[in-house]
Amino acid sequence: MRLVETVTLHEGVPGTPRAIAAFPTVTTLADGSLLATCSIGTGKDTDDLQIELRRSTDGGRTWSEAERPFSSELDGVKGSLKVAYVTRLDGDRLLLCVLWIDREAFPGKPLFDPVTEGCLPMVVILSDSSDGGRTWGPWRRVETPESVGPPSLTSPLLRLPSGRLLLSIESNKTYLDTSRWFQHVVYMASDDEGRTWTAPWTVAEVRAYAGCR
Repeated sequence: MRLVETVTLHEGVPGTPRAIAAFPTVTTLADGSLLATCSIGTGKDTDDLQIELRRSTDGGRTWSEAERPFSSELDGVKGSLKVAYVTRLDGDRLLLCVLWIDREAFPGKPLFDPVTEGCLPMVVILSDSSDGGRTWGPWRRVETPESVGPPSLTSPLLRLPSGRLLLSIESNKTYLDTSRWFQHVVYMASDDEGRTWTAPWTVAEVRAYAGCR
C-alpha cells in the first residue's frame, strides 16, 4: 500500500463545540459525488452532539463547508445525534439512519452508567431525501420493543438485492436497571424503504455471565 494523497475533513478546535469529530462515514452517490457524515460536539458523549454533512465532487480531494440540516429535538424533547449512516436507494433517493439520545430523561448524566451498566433512552430515527441529500424529510421513529431496551445503532442499514432493508440493533439495559446484563443483537426488516418494520429476531446473544464488568 502506498499513500498518495491526504485530506482533513474536520480539524477539532479544543474547548469549543467543534472539539470532537467521531463516527465518520462516506457514501458514493448516484452522480459519483461523495457525501460524508460526522458527529461533532464538545466531546464524544455530550449534550451538543450534532450530525454534519460535507460533499465532494472530485473524489474526496476537496470538500464543501459543513452543513447541519438536522434538528436534535425529537417530539419536542432535547437530544443529541450520536451517529448517522446514509443508505442509497434508487436514483437520487437516500435514507439516513441516526441514533438519537434523550438528554432530558437524566439531565447531565453520561450515556452509559458504569454502576448499573444501563444506557440513557435512545431511539433509532430515519430521514428521507429524494435529491441526493440536499434536502431531508422529518424524523420518523423505528419502534423497538421493550425487550430490546435502549437500542444501539452500530452499523449501517443493509440493503439486499431484493430491496429489503435489514437494521442491526444491539440491546441495552435501561438506565436504573441493576440486574445482570445479557446483551443480544437483533435484526429488523423493512420491505417498504423503512416506513414499517418487522418484529425483531435475535441473531446473537450472551447466554452466560462471566462475572466481569
